[in-house]
Amino acid sequence: MSRDSTIYANLAIGKTATERHFGKTPRAIWLPECAYRPGYVVNAEDGAPYERPGIEQWLETVNLGLFFSESGAVEGSRVLGHAQRNTREVFREVRGKRDVAWDIYGQVENTIEEMGYEHAGFVTDRTVMPFEGSDTPAGAGSGTFEPYQVRNSDVAVIGRNKAVGEQVWAARTGYPGDPDYREFHKKDDRHGFQYWRVTDHEADLQYKQPYDPYRAGQRAQLHADHFVSLLETHLRSYAEEHGGKPGFIASAYDTELFGHWWFEGVAWLKEVLTRLADNSNIELCTASEWLESNPPEKAIDLPESSWGHSGTHVTWINPETAWMWEAVHEAERRMESLVELFGDESGVLEKTLNQAARELVLLEASDWEFLYTTGQARQYATDRFVEHTNRFNEIAAALEAGDHHGAFWLAQQYGERDNLFPDIDYRLFARRQPL
Repeated sequence: MSRDSTIYANLAIGKTATERHFGKTPRAIWLPECAYRPGYVVNAEDGAPYERPGIEQWLETVNLGLFFSESGAVEGSRVLGHAQRNTREVFREVRGKRDVAWDIYGQVENTIEEMGYEHAGFVTDRTVMPFEGSDTPAGAGSGTFEPYQVRNSDVAVIGRNKAVGEQVWAARTGYPGDPDYREFHKKDDRHGFQYWRVTDHEADLQYKQPYDPYRAGQRAQLHADHFVSLLETHLRSYAEEHGGKPGFIASAYDTELFGHWWFEGVAWLKEVLTRLADNSNIELCTASEWLESNPPEKAIDLPESSWGHSGTHVTWINPETAWMWEAVHEAERRMESLVELFGDESGVLEKTLNQAARELVLLEASDWEFLYTTGQARQYATDRFVEHTNRFNEIAAALEAGDHHGAFWLAQQYGERDNLFPDIDYRLFARRQPL
C-alpha cells in the first residue's frame, strides 16, 4: 500500500469487526498474508524526505500488541539486545508572580516573577540495550520458541514454527498428502463427488484408486498421535537446551485447509485437541496469554517478509499484477481527497462515503493478486477487482462533480450487493503522510 491512511484504516476496521463478532477487544492480529514491512524513507512530491513508519508502529497506534511472522523472517532476524522500559516523572515549568512590598494604603508596590515546576505526568523511555549474543540471528538462539520485541516498539512478534507447520501444511511431505486421504482434484464429472484417494503424488488422475473412509479415519488418528509427539519432542528439546525454560510453539494454518483441501483435516484437528487436553506436558493457550506471562526478553530487527514464495511479496507484486497496483494506489489517494473534500458528513452523504470506503477495502483485498498470479481463478479475480475499482471510481466521480443524489443512488445499489463492515467509517482514511 502506498498510503499510511490505508494501513491505519484497515487495522481499525479489522479491530472493530473483531469486537463486534467476538464481543471483546483483540490484543493480537494475523496480518494479511503474514506480511510485514519495516519503516523506510521516501521522498514526498516536494522532494522532502519522509519516513514511513514500520507496521509495528501502526499496530501500536491501534493498541494491538502482537502479530505473527514467517519462521524464516524471525530466525534470520538480527538480535538487537534487551528491550528496556524506563518510566519517569515529568515536570513542567510554571511561572508566577509574588508581591514583596506594599505601600501605606495596602497597595502592592513591588512584585517579582518566580519560576517553579509542577508534575506533568509520566513518560516511558524505550531503549534496546546490547548484550553478549547481540547482533546474531535469532535462529541461532531461541528461534521461534519465544516472542520478540520488534525494535524499540511495544509490539511483539511470534514466528510460526517451521517444522510443525510443514508437517501439516505441505501437500507432499505433510499429512494431507497421505495416500489414504481423499484426493481433492479428481471429481465425478456428473455429480462432482470425490470417490478417490491420493494414491500417489506422481500418478495421473486417471490412476487414482477408490477412497476408503475407514482407512482414512485410522490414518487421521495415527497422524494426531504423531503430531502431539512432535510437539512434545520439540518443546522438551528446547527446555533441555535452555535450562528448563518453557518454550512456545505457534501452530497456525489457513482455516480452509481443514475439510476443504484436506478433507480429513477436521477429524485430525479434533483428535489433536482431544489428546492435548489430556496431555500434562503441553499447555494450550492463546498467543496473547503466553505473551502476558512470558514478555519478550529480546528485541529483533525483523526484515520485510511474508509467508509467500521464498518469504517475499512476489506472489502479489510482480509485472503481471502491476496494472492492479496502479489502480489500488490511485484509489488510495482519491479516498484521501474525498475525506478532505467532505470532512465530517452525516446522513445521506455519510452513507455514500462509507460505501466508497467499503468498495476501496474490497478492491484492496490481497486475494485478487494472489489468484491472478497463481492462475487458480484468474478471470474471477480480474472481474471482482475491476468491479470494485469501477464502483469506487463511479461513486467518487459523482461526489466530486457535486452529484450527491446520483452518488447516493450508486451507493445504495452497490450496498445491496456488498455491505460487509456495517460500521465502516470513511473518516478513517484521512491523509496521514505528505503527498
